[in-house]
Amino acid sequence: MIAILPLLLAATLNAGDVVVVPEPNLAFPIAQFYPAELLSSDGALKAMLPEAGESASADGLLHLAIGYGPVATYDSSLNVVQQRAIDGDIAAGASNRIYAAHEDRIDVYDASGAIVQTLPAPAGRDFRQVDVARCYVFAFGDEWLTRFDVCRGTNEEFHVRANAVHGLRDGGFIALLVSRIDVYDPSGALLREIPSPPLQSPQSIAFAEDPHFVWLAGDGRVFKMRLSDGAVVASHPTGVIHDLTVIGEQRPERAVSLAVASNVSTLSSLASFALFATLAIAAAIAVRNR
Repeated sequence: MIAILPLLLAATLNAGDVVVVPEPNLAFPIAQFYPAELLSSDGALKAMLPEAGESASADGLLHLAIGYGPVATYDSSLNVVQQRAIDGDIAAGASNRIYAAHEDRIDVYDASGAIVQTLPAPAGRDFRQVDVARCYVFAFGDEWLTRFDVCRGTNEEFHVRANAVHGLRDGGFIALLVSRIDVYDPSGALLREIPSPPLQSPQSIAFAEDPHFVWLAGDGRVFKMRLSDGAVVASHPTGVIHDLTVIGEQRPERAVSLAVASNVSTLSSLASFALFATLAIAAAIAVRNR
């Protein structure tokens, strides 16, 4: 901890920073948790944070599950401004609420740390991950996604083959697989498959501070990928990752806009190829007619 403190005290949270939570060793009888890493938007290590449990989440502030609890909330100077007795995979929502996933439910905690709502899992479903986007709470596990609309008091289920799921503001979502990212609209229809660098063990996905980029975790590293062409623009080696979160994350407003934006590069490439081919043919004809 002596080596960690100077790095921690010198760091601040900025938009685009990434918090990486290592996979804990839950071997009986003593669980081991490991320091979380704070990375800059270009993948450089900024600070080591206290030993983290299952997850982290951000909504302008950083919320970090410490061991089995509590959840500590940090301000931009990495000062702890609040602690709440919460454990589980967490996601931050509006009004300083924390959503904590357990196998059979999601507990919703208010700013004081009191449980104000419980969202039960449908029969036969286990929740492993939770994500929040506006009115929507996304609970995922065992290839089933349950989307709760807490504003309307409804929920829907979708069968999604993926390793990780991340919600969009309109109720659509993206799903991370071994070599692609699938984009789904709010009805659960697949809009687009976006190729991504192959991963044997994909673990987590989040949008960057620019919604044209995503951060992916898997195979002992995290990396930042441009959605339009799959280019990796930043990378950082890690151990096995359980979760990642992005400070100032910008999710697309609508799933369809993400699908269309992802097509722009492909369409531009096709147009460029067509133009190049046309010019090449024209040049060949001109040479032949000389």
